[in-house]
Amino acid sequence: MKLSNKLGIGTVQFGLEYGINNRMGIPSDEEINHILAYYRQSCREPLIDTAVAYGNSHERLGIAFQKDNNYKNCIVSKFSPRVRTAQELRDECQTSLQILKVEALYGFLAHSAETLITNPSLLEALLELKKEGYVEKIGVSVYFPAQVDYFIDKDLPIDIIQAPFNVFDQRFAKTIELAKSKGIEVHTRSAFMQGLIFKPQPFFEGYFAPFLQGKKCLEDLAKTYDIPVQGLALAFCLKQPFIDRVIIGVDSKHNLEENIEAIAFFESSGLNETILKRFQELESIPEEILLPYNWPK
Repeated sequence: MKLSNKLGIGTVQFGLEYGINNRMGIPSDEEINHILAYYRQSCREPLIDTAVAYGNSHERLGIAFQKDNNYKNCIVSKFSPRVRTAQELRDECQTSLQILKVEALYGFLAHSAETLITNPSLLEALLELKKEGYVEKIGVSVYFPAQVDYFIDKDLPIDIIQAPFNVFDQRFAKTIELAKSKGIEVHTRSAFMQGLIFKPQPFFEGYFAPFLQGKKCLEDLAKTYDIPVQGLALAFCLKQPFIDRVIIGVDSKHNLEENIEAIAFFESSGLNETILKRFQELESIPEEILLPYNWPK
C-alpha cells in the first residue's frame, strides 16, 4: 500500500489563517478546486477532515463539491463544543450536511473529547444519528492521552479517535495503539507540528528550545539521506501500523504536491524502519509546551 493512500486533507486553512508557518493565507475557491482534484487523483480512498469551528470551510467545501461530488462518502466533521443538547447536536449535523451538500458524513466527531466526557447524553444522540444513517462513524478529537484512556476504560462505543502525533509529540503512541487493537479507527493530525518543523534553527531558542533536538535530528537525517524534511516527518506518522489516517493541512495544490512527492521520495529511498526509530529515541517534551494554545503569540 502506498503511504500517500493514508493521507487525509485537513481544511482549517480553507476557512482560517492557521499555522505558525502559514505564509499563503486562505486559498481561493479556484485553488481549493485544484487541491481537491489533485488529491483525488493521488489518493485511492480520499478523506476530508473539517469542522464547524473552521471558519467558513464548510461553505467553501460545499461550493467545491457542487463541481466535484466524488467526496460525498469521505467527509469527517467535528461538532462545536458549544453543543449541549441532543437537539442542538442534530441541528448542527443537519446544517453541516446541508452546507456541505452531502447526504451523510463518514465521521462525526466531538471537537473536544470533554464535550462527551462531561455530557454523556450526547453520545446517545450521536448513536441515534448513526442509526438513522446521517453518519457512518462517530468519535472524538482528543488533546490528552487520558481522554483516550477514558473512552477505552469505559468501553464506550466510539468508532474514530483523532489525536495529535508527530516527531515532537509522541504522547499518544501507546494509547492510540491500544485503541487500534480494540477496533477503533485512528486518525492523527499535526504531522508538522503546525509547521514548526519548517522553522529555521535560530527560532528554537527560549520557549521553543525543547524542540531543538528533534529539529536537528530531522535535518541531519534529511541531509544524510537526501530526503525532504517533510517526507521524513510524514513517513514517521504514516509508517506507524496503528495509524489509519494522517491528516495534513494544505493551503495550495503546490503544497500538497510537495508533500506527496516527499512521501514518494522516502518510499523509493529504500530506507528501513531503523531510521524512523531515531525519532522514537528523542527526549520527551513537556506537555504544556507541546500544546499550541500555550505558545507565545
